[in-house]
Amino acid sequence: MRKTFCMNCYEETKHDEEFITEIVTVRDLDLEVEHRYLKCSVCEGLVEDPANLDYNYIVDFKAYRAAKGLLQPDEIKMIRDMYSMSQREFADVLGISHATLCRYEGGAIQTDHHNSTFVLATIPKAFHKLVYRKFQATGNAKYEKMLENIASIDGEKISQSDYKPETLELEKVREQILGYTNKTQTISSYVAKLSSGKHVTIHEKRGNSSVSNFKGESPWKI
Repeated sequence: MRKTFCMNCYEETKHDEEFITEIVTVRDLDLEVEHRYLKCSVCEGLVEDPANLDYNYIVDFKAYRAAKGLLQPDEIKMIRDMYSMSQREFADVLGISHATLCRYEGGAIQTDHHNSTFVLATIPKAFHKLVYRKFQATGNAKYEKMLENIASIDGEKISQSDYKPETLELEKVREQILGYTNKTQTISSYVAKLSSGKHVTIHEKRGNSSVSNFKGESPWKI
């Protein structure tokens, strides 16, 4: 029992803790939760604890996450701590803003998409791959350090060689794209020359030889 100002009595009175089961609606769900109040010993009126006004909201959000199968804030923080990362580092790797991660760890309800990302991060090898992609794209030494830390978690044997086959495939795709781009640029230059009325010779490569398949004045005049 403690003294708290009672809005009904307009004075400080003694209050006891009172737990009441209530139905609340959080987003699209009706949930049965146990709320905590302070009960005035004089008028028996109920008030929320002025020293912890967020208590019942936290209970509601926790129940919602449990019903939806979402990670709780302390679980998200636990994943980040597993990799010994700051909030900024963790958010950077996952592709979310620092402010968003702060809100989630502070109690805000995460989106389904972000929750799936956090769940993926619980797998060291999968998280290692996310960091590896960052390192590939930027070459930043900070990602290299992260890779070393992640590789040592739970005895995971992770190395860059795990991604070599995929990297080679990506390189092949890049080469094909560049090849098509170069061909397109070459054709565009021929069309430009033809349009200008210049004498143009177009060659088609066959093996090591180059065979002319068109020669003549442009039929177009600008």
